[in-house]
Amino acid sequence: MKRCFIYSAGTFYGLREQPQPGDYLIAADAGLLLCRRLGLEPGLVIGDFDSMPQPDDEPTVRVPVEKDDTDTMLAIRAGLDAGCTEFHFYGATGGRRLDH
Repeated sequence: MKRCFIYSAGTFYGLREQPQPGDYLIAADAGLLLCRRLGLEPGLVIGDFDSMPQPDDEPTVRVPVEKDDTDTMLAIRAGLDAGCTEFHFYGATGGRRLDH
């Protein structure tokens, strides 16, 4: 079972599960800031970068601002495409995010 950890820019309540070697870590847009705060290195950063500048030192997929899915949903799709079957979300809710 391949695990995927997705970090978004919503409210962070702490880690319930620590990523282990071999887990796939994805930062959804400004979720990269949470990864950096936690000392984690994502395997992918995906987003439209409307909430932070696009990083130039990370493997990145930039998507248009006008899109049907949220950055977090795009991260889920990337995890599924990578063969992940177990997902852990951090910073994916709270604040003004009614679309999650």
